[in-house]
Amino acid sequence: MIEKELAPGVIVFNDIFDCCPCIIAKIENVYKDSLKQAQVIDHEGNSHVYPTVRFCEETAIEEQSNDPTKQWIYEKINGGIEKALMSYIGRYPITRSDITRSQFTIMKYGIDGKFNYHVDDGRWINRLVSIGLYLNEDYTGGELFYPHFNINYKPKAGDVIIFPSNYMYGHEVRPVTEGTRYAVIGWYSWNA
Repeated sequence: MIEKELAPGVIVFNDIFDCCPCIIAKIENVYKDSLKQAQVIDHEGNSHVYPTVRFCEETAIEEQSNDPTKQWIYEKINGGIEKALMSYIGRYPITRSDITRSQFTIMKYGIDGKFNYHVDDGRWINRLVSIGLYLNEDYTGGELFYPHFNINYKPKAGDVIIFPSNYMYGHEVRPVTEGTRYAVIGWYSWNA
């Protein structure tokens, strides 16, 4: 695993996964029918579909499933992300037992897929750390842009990016102009 700091607190972990095409194929096999248009949370805490702001499909990854393929996907993704997280929290004053993870979400961005500038934490959602796993790189566009740091990063297949979820780390997914971008996202929050 290779670690690279893009900005203070924004760490990329390369070479976490070696079977990304296999994960994508399995996702397309067992989750294709459950992918729905992604929603955004408005300033009142309500979820809505706003394709001019966020245009992609999403579905939750089942943590416990009787379907062996779904269970394999969860275990593979969780194992790699947990490895990156342990390295990340080794750098910062976070204790693993003090945080809880949300459900992982599969994100599929087709042509024109994007998510405008946003912050992962806020009034309606309490998040501490954001995580993205990127499953492919055979698309054009779709970069992660952090305007406060002037960072425009094109993830490679198998990259895991971890960063604080707060207002200083607002970011966007730039529009995909060719191909399909696959990612898995999740967040960690302080235990209640």
